[in-house]
Amino acid sequence: MKEKKMSIKKRLLIELLIALASIITIAVLLFVCGMLIPHNKHFTSVREVRTIPDEEETYKHYYYAVGFKRRCFIYSNEDLNDFIKNGECDIKIKIKGIRWYREDRSGIIIKSPVIAYEFVKTEEEKFY
Repeated sequence: MKEKKMSIKKRLLIELLIALASIITIAVLLFVCGMLIPHNKHFTSVREVRTIPDEEETYKHYYYAVGFKRRCFIYSNEDLNDFIKNGECDIKIKIKGIRWYREDRSGIIIKSPVIAYEFVKTEEEKFY
């Protein structure tokens, strides 16, 4: 019996699909771990806003921030101004989810998905 060999294009397509599925799986696992395990993160630009559009007001403070050259939101029941120095801060956070960031560029509204973080108060900070 003769076995048919798989064409190079078909083999390449299968390998590409397996690689894509692996990357998506790893990204989802990292996202879920970020939701469950609090971790320290450095934000290069942090500013407080009154509320975040299209968001229910369940937190006392909302912040726009930039971390790893990406925009994000930070939700907190604590005032983070004590942690912010020169517009930067290092805080312990965990991922809350993905939200829409709206930006007005000369009358053109641009919406993009960003990660929303929740501030986690550490044991040392609870005593202050």
